[in-house]
Amino acid sequence: METYRFTASSVAEGLMTVKMELGDDAVILSVNEDGKRMSGAPGHVEIVAARKDGRKTPGGRPAGNAGTPNPAARSVDGVTKARQVLNLIDRKSEEKTKYLERAKILMDALEKNKTEPKTPPRRKTKTRTTAPAAPRPEPAPESEPESSPETEQRSHLSRRPPVYRSAIASAPEAVPAEITSLYFYLVDTGISPDIAEEMVVRLSENVDVGGGIDKHRVRRFLGSLVEHQVRVGGVVKPSKKRSIVALFGPTGVGKTTTIAKLATGFARKGVSVGLVTVDHYRVGAVDQLRKYSEALNVPLLAASNRQDFVKAVRAFQTRQVVLVDTAGQNPRDYEQLDRLRQTLGMVEDIKRYLVLSAPTKERDLLGFVEMYRQVGFDYLLFSKLDETATYGGLLNTYFSANRPLSYFTSGQRVPEDIEAASTGRLSELLFH
Repeated sequence: METYRFTASSVAEGLMTVKMELGDDAVILSVNEDGKRMSGAPGHVEIVAARKDGRKTPGGRPAGNAGTPNPAARSVDGVTKARQVLNLIDRKSEEKTKYLERAKILMDALEKNKTEPKTPPRRKTKTRTTAPAAPRPEPAPESEPESSPETEQRSHLSRRPPVYRSAIASAPEAVPAEITSLYFYLVDTGISPDIAEEMVVRLSENVDVGGGIDKHRVRRFLGSLVEHQVRVGGVVKPSKKRSIVALFGPTGVGKTTTIAKLATGFARKGVSVGLVTVDHYRVGAVDQLRKYSEALNVPLLAASNRQDFVKAVRAFQTRQVVLVDTAGQNPRDYEQLDRLRQTLGMVEDIKRYLVLSAPTKERDLLGFVEMYRQVGFDYLLFSKLDETATYGGLLNTYFSANRPLSYFTSGQRVPEDIEAASTGRLSELLFH
């Protein structure tokens, strides 16, 4: 198996480069965050990868071939491509100032052209349908979440070429001030420029903005867009068939507290619950969950390996719900992620929830999604909603992951501070 070395300025960019150069069959062999000192190439992350089928590729450079001419050339080109793919992440913080400057230019231009109003550019189509007018598809069964292949086209608001963004940059006087202000507002809430633009395009196609914008109507319209585009599911509903639920994610996102909230809620309703922990890395993690199990009179079993995990799950054969708490992983430790994948793979019909913290930077959220694809997950669960004021990253992460939203948590109260995710709640967070 021939290996290739790639360098990048971040792990997320490096992974994207590997995927672009080696394809979906790429195997990550190692990740070194001190790549600059090791190889002398630009960047500070170095990833060694190979193809599963062993075929050669023109991208990258052999990891052991120090004599390859211009060794950093291809990796730099790969990073450039990755940055183009991730441009909505890279430029968000930098463009905020530019947006405000362009808004001032726009307002000045409109003031000069009041006597000659112009129509905003629109995409010409033979037929036009909008999300609010379309019937809402039936939700998928809870036990069978959609898990289409990565090559399948994902549900996304942004599907057409730029309209308003290019006009704002080149001819701001052609765009109504109300539309521009709304666009800037959406971007400022953390929504990616592509999604924000599609929202204002659809708004302008359905709402006459010539006489100003009714804020309440705009919020209802944007909320309907979210309602038709975002899927929710994965709420655990105890039945005769046992439900096995595993929560995993980066360190510190609140997995153990979330497990406690779920367990307490079920126990109060008379649902029989069993707790399994495979967290032997974090000091005090098992003791924390054991306190909850003793208070609720719910049994807890600890597993130190895959065989113990299977035995623990089998021991709870008669329980209606089995909740599995896992160690907080370092997403850059691919061996640890692979061990988790193998452990969870030992049990059939297990629902996998990727837990992410709402205050996490969008760049990291999208990076976590890509990294945890190695483990595989059915649902997204966002915690700590009370610790941030902007929620655009939730929407962007949803479109990146293409998995339903399951639960939202906010605060430390057990079990009060957890709720089933809903499009109405997401709209309220985004457009309050």
